[in-house]
Amino acid sequence: MTEGIQGNEFLKLVPPLQALKVLSEFGGLEPEAAEVADAVGRVLAESVVVPHDYPPFDRATVDGYAVRSLDVQGASNGVPATLESIGRIEAGRVFDGRVGPGQALAVPTGGVLPRGADAVVMVEDTAEVAGGLVEVYRAAGVGRNVLHRGEDAGEGQILLVAGTRLRSHHIGALCGLGIGTASVVRRPVVGVLATGNEIVSPDQEPGPGQIRDVNQHAMAAAVESRGWRAIRGGIVPDRLDELTASVAGLLSDCDVVLLSGGSSVGVRDLTATALERLGGRILFHGVAVKPGRPTICAMVNGKPVFGMPGHPVSSAVSFELFVAPLLRSIEGEVFGLGEMDVRSWPDARMWPTRQRALLARRVASVPGRDEFIRVRLRRDAQDRWMADPVPGDSSVLTSVVSAHGLVRLPAGLEGLEAGSEVEVLTYG
Repeated sequence: MTEGIQGNEFLKLVPPLQALKVLSEFGGLEPEAAEVADAVGRVLAESVVVPHDYPPFDRATVDGYAVRSLDVQGASNGVPATLESIGRIEAGRVFDGRVGPGQALAVPTGGVLPRGADAVVMVEDTAEVAGGLVEVYRAAGVGRNVLHRGEDAGEGQILLVAGTRLRSHHIGALCGLGIGTASVVRRPVVGVLATGNEIVSPDQEPGPGQIRDVNQHAMAAAVESRGWRAIRGGIVPDRLDELTASVAGLLSDCDVVLLSGGSSVGVRDLTATALERLGGRILFHGVAVKPGRPTICAMVNGKPVFGMPGHPVSSAVSFELFVAPLLRSIEGEVFGLGEMDVRSWPDARMWPTRQRALLARRVASVPGRDEFIRVRLRRDAQDRWMADPVPGDSSVLTSVVSAHGLVRLPAGLEGLEAGSEVEVLTYG
């Protein structure tokens, strides 16, 4: 069972890697069968074994002539080898005869290598001449331009290991091997809930002191953009009974629940209280990052529930740093969650899209916390990538829209000077 960090000591900040270590201990979801043609983006629950040799026959890798390598030994532009052309074989057909001494058979890319031949000469290195002959201007050793049976993948070989997220090229390879179904991990279902008396729906005209719901829809979109399913739970006012009931309802249908707002310490911040009323255990309440410091994670009935910061920027950063890695992990993807080094976090396994750039102006940072500043990328007159820090704190909605990515300032750093080389964690 996942252990909590310091019980209920609210906002005792934990290092981000310690928080990720806790999240890595949640169990995964169950497997299900999926049609391979529709399985892009899914995570394999079981390794895939090659069912037969691939290719199933020796085949040409170029358009050209199938020959005996001995017959073209020493061939050159000055002294070509002259062979008898015995015809042409089309793709998808097998030549009935045999390539004998001094003979050549025209073959297409992917064509079956005929008996007797042990090499293929590229068509660019040949010329047809009178009398049914073909001149070869370049030697071809044994196996030249030939892919032999099983050379790509042999029967019984592990093609893809469990935990692999299927990409387009994986789908193509599986289909090429005749594998029509695969065991994949069920996709996570994420419940998203907005909290707060001041929150109204986007289609409603806000009254005095009210604001439209941003985070519920932004988080749901972030979930859905990765192929997971989001269930929008609506807006719940700052009343403990209603919040508790809403969270309980989402937990019955979801694998993970995200609550927007109510994660800091205050009179109306009821998230932690509601989670404990449901029998949950606070795993951490407060992470040493900026923005995103007041993020809560609890375990309720074995399921993770997050109390996300209310400010849009904080919520977006917390989702990328903690929620998305957790969802990838419970979906079975193997990428080293909980094993990252503080010097490289978040590394390429966790945040693969990044761009080196020069910081356009000096920025200061908060001691003791990893800080993520929002930046815009541009090219300067010398065609260098420049990162312009985006002004505004975590409550500024437009700073999310205008930023291209984040730059991490490690906890021990007091700031970065203009011109410093930085790595921008770009939004994919």
